[in-house]
Amino acid sequence: MTSQLNNPEYWGFRAEEVRTIADDMNNAETKAIMARIAEDYERIGKIVKKLAHDSKQQSAWTQTCASY
Repeated sequence: MTSQLNNPEYWGFRAEEVRTIADDMNNAETKAIMARIAEDYERIGKIVKKLAHDSKQQSAWTQTCASY
């Protein structure tokens, strides 16, 4: 499960899943709540992607420094 949580595509899938469920809802307030949840999932995906990118950069920098 941890590997999924660190996968930006997983969060994008979850966001789309929530949007699909929201499409079938009739109550406007509930639909709006689901839309915010989907936006939060998208935001989590962006954070996970940035953290992975930053981690790779840090790792490359550490390896470069170690070679000196």
